Amino acid sequence: MRLEEKEKEKRIVEEKKKFFELVTEAFEHRRKKMRNIFKTSGSLALEELEKRPEELSPEEFLKLSKYIY
Repeated sequence: MRLEEKEKEKRIVEEKKKFFELVTEAFEHRRKKMRNIFKTSGSLALEELEKRPEELSPEEFLKLSKYIY
């Protein structure tokens, strides 16, 4: 199965180190929700913050990393 150019562009991570730090930190606290792990205020109204790390897709982690960093 080949990814089309549009799909490839969507999955590009600009800062890989920060992305992997986010994923690692999230899975160190597996049973907590993302909002509690990163102690974000209510100002971010992302649905990804209400999920646990194991419930997020790679794309959702990418979206979350853009908002946190």
